[in-house]
Amino acid sequence: MSGLIVCATQRSGSTLLCELLKATGVAGVPNEYFQHFKDSGIADQPRQYLAGVSDPSVLGLLPPLDPGVPETSFDFEAVRRAGTTPNGVFAAKIMWSHTPDLWVRLGERSLEDVFGPLRYVQVVRRDKVAQAVSLWTAIQTQAWRSGDSPVAEPVYSFAAIKHLTEWLAAGERGWTEWLRGRSPDVVVYEDFARDPGPTIEILAGVKAPPSPLLRQSGSRSSAWAARFASEAA
Repeated sequence: MSGLIVCATQRSGSTLLCELLKATGVAGVPNEYFQHFKDSGIADQPRQYLAGVSDPSVLGLLPPLDPGVPETSFDFEAVRRAGTTPNGVFAAKIMWSHTPDLWVRLGERSLEDVFGPLRYVQVVRRDKVAQAVSLWTAIQTQAWRSGDSPVAEPVYSFAAIKHLTEWLAAGERGWTEWLRGRSPDVVVYEDFARDPGPTIEILAGVKAPPSPLLRQSGSRSSAWAARFASEAA
């Protein structure tokens, strides 16, 4: 079985896919091994998602950037070990926003040069506004999964959701273009969440285990999406 690279944008449903793949025990361990930025050594910070937004009502809801400590080296072999299940299958998840630093780390090499034969899986979400609402909520609360304790009460922002809708769409387009000619499997969140079984069986070759995650969206997400649509119109 080839290794798996899950290509995604934030809040696209990739976490559900990857947790189910991990739970099979035979499809690698597709975590985000490349999420720390070279110039800070820190994973995504709230303000990085809103880069280019100058609206003080948005920026006032976000903590300042932590400069961190620049990365001096990157251990691909450690990634290979962490991402490989006992049957020898490697898997990783990559967000489009993390690819610029990843390409620099790779240099003249390709992902296949480092990890061997790979199968690519692109996760997309049709409803970009719902995706952006989910991301804007998580950015503020830092509750990325069900069970995480929120650090703040989220505040609606048309400007933030508009920016994130466009940013996520650009990221999806970026993956689509990069994957052209690589024959990726495309997983549509809205379909996959309704019935993940067939996708897991295709990718892992085994029956899908029970979902380890609870759905996070609720009435607030729906209300914000409806409000955004009304204001955008």
